[in-house]
Amino acid sequence: MNDLFFPSVDISSNGTKVYVLELNGDLHQFALNAPDVFKEMRANTGAVAGEMIMDIKNGSFTNAGGILSEGTHYTITNLPTSFTSSISVNTLGTIGTLTLSGNAASHANLNNLEVLIFFLQI
Repeated sequence: MNDLFFPSVDISSNGTKVYVLELNGDLHQFALNAPDVFKEMRANTGAVAGEMIMDIKNGSFTNAGGILSEGTHYTITNLPTSFTSSISVNTLGTIGTLTLSGNAASHANLNNLEVLIFFLQI
């Protein structure tokens, strides 16, 4: 599938689905697993555990069976600079799993993030 150009991106009110409408009229739905998927580990070092699973309908991710790289295949805003991310894609290209690694320097409760915003090229 060609890269998407996003005239419209919308998130369901409960945060479990993202809808992307292409310029050509194709609609893609991404199902996201439960909110609060990234939690700081008990060691209190600023590292997080968890993953966000994205299940695409009516399309497929690029690089099926591989890894998507931030800055090449997608972008994320509001992510602490000490974190890196990657998205592993299943062999069918229909499920992507976002993981984070690194340690946040500022990781008190008041530094918690409510929203990560990212854009995929699929």
